[in-house]
This record gives sequence, structure tokens and C-alpha cells, in this order.
Amino acid sequence: MGAPINWADMHGRLLFASLALAGASGCSANVGASAELDAEASAAAASIVVERVTGPDGTRSDAKARFVRGRAGPLTEDVLRFLALDEAPPPLGSCVRASGEVPSVPVGGLRLLDVGKVTLHADSTAAPFELSKRRVPDVVDVVSGVIYGASRLDVASRAPLEVRVAGEPELGPVRVAVEAPGDVGGLRMDGHDPAHPVAAGSDVELTWEPSAEREPISVDVTAIDGEGRRSTWRCGQLDTGHATVAAALLGDGDGIIAVRRSHRTTFRSAGIDKGELRVDFVRELPYTRRR
Repeated sequence: MGAPINWADMHGRLLFASLALAGASGCSANVGASAELDAEASAAAASIVVERVTGPDGTRSDAKARFVRGRAGPLTEDVLRFLALDEAPPPLGSCVRASGEVPSVPVGGLRLLDVGKVTLHADSTAAPFELSKRRVPDVVDVVSGVIYGASRLDVASRAPLEVRVAGEPELGPVRVAVEAPGDVGGLRMDGHDPAHPVAAGSDVELTWEPSAEREPISVDVTAIDGEGRRSTWRCGQLDTGHATVAAALLGDGDGIIAVRRSHRTTFRSAGIDKGELRVDFVRELPYTRRR
């Protein structure tokens, strides 16, 4: 079956598909200050996502940050949609299907802002993680600027996290904090760990160690057909430690079920009209169909 899905890339989307043309020719490097703050510039939007995914092959973690301004005018709904800042989790008790489509680049294009150093502080006694900068070549006057990222982070369960943004040369400084979610422990499918083959046409009973707070979470179901095509549903519910996954969502082939805990906070700062810091802890479990 295919590699485990990375829902940060799906949910946040965060420009990756639209930057595919630029990715092949981009290079990782420190980027010097090259743009001056325009006193009449429109407000910017910011999206900072820290994700830790644990599956059968171990744990991986990364962070991504984007600071975006529309080229042609003020902050618009299209810009927020492109950053996935207008997306809310599914209502409790409901499931929504991910279209898999990347939203169109807003009319007039986007500028990814250079905001200087961006650091993640995961422990008051440990050295901060600095997100590396990568300059994106201009793509036909549509998308250009700087993207930020880091991998192999050490983010502990329930640990306080703070992101600090220097802000220069294009924005003011930012400091925003949130507590990481707890690990999703003891995830089992029909009482089995590791997962066992699931009978075609049957529902799956999913269990895990619930959080004391019974916060809203999501259960993600990604079915993969024989040609490798993916169909993903995201279901919202309270963190009770139990979910029934309907057979119709599982498809006829293999797939992945994931329980996702998310903590998020919104912020505003000098030059940033809307920003969000989100931390996701995800536990994945693959499944196969027994025929």
C-alpha cells in the first residue's frame, strides 16, 4: 500500500501544489533581506503548522510557516482560503470529504513575505528550532517570496510551544504560544494491534486512550484503490476513545485510519490581520481488506 498520508499537507495545503513549478528550481539557503516595508501595503495572513505523526514506521514531525500578502490589493477571502485559514473542523458527528483539489491562486497572485528569523521554542531549557528559509522563484508573476520549514523536531506531549517571528523586514515581531496536544495512545482496530485484515463490507470499531478533557478531535479515513487513487474523509467527534468507521468510508481496498488531536490559537500582530498557530498530534493505523 502507499506511504502514510501527511494531513498537514492536505489540510493546510499551504501553497505546495501551486509552488510545484518553482520547487524543481528552488534552492535551500539563507535569504538576505531584500524587500522594504511598503507603508501602504495591505495586511498579511499567517499560517504556522506543527505536526507530529506516529505510525507503524515510527514518528515524524515537522513545522511549516507561511506569511502571505496578495500582490494586487488588501487581504481577501481567496488569500485566506488558499492558506486554509477559512477552514473549520467538521461539526461533531459529521464527516466531510476532502476534494483533493488545491484552491486557485488568488487573482493578482501572492507574495510570500520574508519575515526574518522564525524559531520554535518547545522547551524553556532547550535550544530553539530555527525554521529554514527557502526562496521561491517568481512563477509568472503569480507566486514568489520565502517559505519556512523544519523537520525532525522534538515536540513533547502536552508541552507548551511558542513561535517567535522577527518580522523584519516586512512585518512586526510576533510571539504566539499554544500547548501541544497529548499523544493518541493505544489505538486499536476491532481490538487488534497491529491492525488485522478488515472484512469487506464491515464497519470498524476504533478505540484509543481518550483525553480527560474530551475535546473535539477528527478521525481521518483514507481509502486507497487498486490504482493508488486516494479518497479521504474527515469526521468530527468528541475525544471519547471510541469511534465507529462506516464500511462505506473504508472502500474496497487498503487504506489508513488516523486519529488527530489539534490545538490551535489565532493571533493578530503588526501587519498581520489574521494568523493561526496549529499543533497536530496524529496516530495512524493502516488497514487491509480481507476478501
